[in-house]
Amino acid sequence: MYDLAVKNGILYRNSRWEQNHIYIRDGIIAEISSREYDARTVVDGEGKKILPGIIDPHVHFALSVGNSRSADDFASGSAAGLYGGVTTYIDFLDPVGRGSQVEEAFKKRLEQARISHGDYSFHVTAANPIGETAPIVAEAHRLGVPSVKVFTAYSESGRRTFPRELEEFLTLSGERGTVILVHGEDEDHIITDSRFGPDDLSRSRPAISERDMVKQLCEMVDSRGGTLYMVHTTCGSSLACARERLGEKFGVNFFMESCPQYFFLTDERFKGDEGYKYVLAPPLRSQKESDKLKEGIDSLYSVGTDHCPFMQIEKKRSLLSRIPFGIGGIEYSFPLMYGLFGDRIIDKMTLNPARLFGLYPRKGVLEPGSEGDLFLFEEKADTIRGTGHSRCDYNVYEDFPVGGRVEKTLLRGKIVMDGNVLSEPEGRFLTREARQ
Repeated sequence: MYDLAVKNGILYRNSRWEQNHIYIRDGIIAEISSREYDARTVVDGEGKKILPGIIDPHVHFALSVGNSRSADDFASGSAAGLYGGVTTYIDFLDPVGRGSQVEEAFKKRLEQARISHGDYSFHVTAANPIGETAPIVAEAHRLGVPSVKVFTAYSESGRRTFPRELEEFLTLSGERGTVILVHGEDEDHIITDSRFGPDDLSRSRPAISERDMVKQLCEMVDSRGGTLYMVHTTCGSSLACARERLGEKFGVNFFMESCPQYFFLTDERFKGDEGYKYVLAPPLRSQKESDKLKEGIDSLYSVGTDHCPFMQIEKKRSLLSRIPFGIGGIEYSFPLMYGLFGDRIIDKMTLNPARLFGLYPRKGVLEPGSEGDLFLFEEKADTIRGTGHSRCDYNVYEDFPVGGRVEKTLLRGKIVMDGNVLSEPEGRFLTREARQ
């Protein structure tokens, strides 16, 4: 007798589809078979696609920016994720400049995340860590979160990591298997002006700032090795640049993530009375860059959301300096991207982040021994309606077409979303393995 069975569904395994039954016991996939067994709970998957739970490697819940706080905490943000098949996500610790500060930042986020509906982990965030790269990496590994994010901009707020320390991080990465995440903008190209409004955002943070930083990052990886993961890539030309410069090292030492907003929204959104809604960094790009990003989809390693929406009352301001940067989208990431790319996108949202961030084979696949994280997807043309299940009071993807609807989501073999979120928060913190 199994605890739960999903029967007659079309399963995504080994990058292809097969008709089979899934049997789960004690939260773990115990068997995948065409044979019929009894189970206490049976889910009918007839006509539905059954996929591994989505892993979002890039979210920001309960984030404070100045006097503003993001609309979603760990409860509402993770619940919204369940409606989109997201069963696991990786958030970020508050920025630290010293290794001795990592544990405190970790404990703070761990306490905030106790209300999560999905399973979660964290990336350490470094801020101008002069002389502290080794202690920060050591603490990240000790706490089971062997990935460190750095910024190549934001020196005005003390968050920038300069080239010397970034190279040190990459050397340590090669030695210990730490993944170094980079927010890649060349600060020399960023223009700050107190008079700028939303329609100045593209000029303030131009595409060349990303492309030039990609060139520098490629040189560092070429000389230092290690594992570098560039978050929220906005430009198709940046993707092409890294692929051409690194050759065989691209996809081995250098990985690139992008987000749905850079495929579906362009910098035209900054114009007009509602431009404030779309303010984020790095900003939306031109239609040309968006098209290039779509053309290069097979070179992209993964898809995150950078989910960080703010309420309109927080964002509806005329000056960029007063607007908190960030938009939402965790609920719609898979339906949007699947509608655009079909099967080509699945591994980029499941298997790939699981492998790179030390969660495979526990997460990211439908295989015996893996956790019973999955969702039932009804593939059909549909349109996003309303504001969704985030607490944010607007939805940047409203009226956009999608490739289907998430019908049910299971976490560790338990149905946690079936039209509505069904359970109290049951998310668990996940320690992760360093990259081998």
